[in-house]
Amino acid sequence: MRALTVSVVCAWPDQAWQEVLEVPEGCTVAQALARLPWQEVTGLDPAALRVGIFGRLVGMEEVLRPGDRIEFYRPLQVDPKQVRRERAERARQAGGRRQAAPAGPGGQGEPPPLPTRPRRTSSGSSGGSPP
Repeated sequence: MRALTVSVVCAWPDQAWQEVLEVPEGCTVAQALARLPWQEVTGLDPAALRVGIFGRLVGMEEVLRPGDRIEFYRPLQVDPKQVRRERAERARQAGGRRQAAPAGPGGQGEPPPLPTRPRRTSSGSSGGSPP
């Protein structure tokens, strides 16, 4: 059976860690991680562990390919949906929606005029119409 080279990386704001592994062909993410002391390094609960390969979230049963980079993903500190809701609520309390910029040169809601192209004339051509 052929051996594959894969890397395992963890990049937190206060630390970074990388390990290169030789694993057998057909090895899964779970089998590769079982070879490392990742819990000591990451401090993550195994039940909450989320991993990916090159930025794509994968399950622990994902079969590795040569050159794969297994990445640990931190739990979110804040729910992005909740942050958007709070921002929208603050905007409503501050006076509503943001005002759109006035359209057109006079700001009267009319769109600006479209640029015009000069028309071709038949002078200087070989007598045919322009394409």
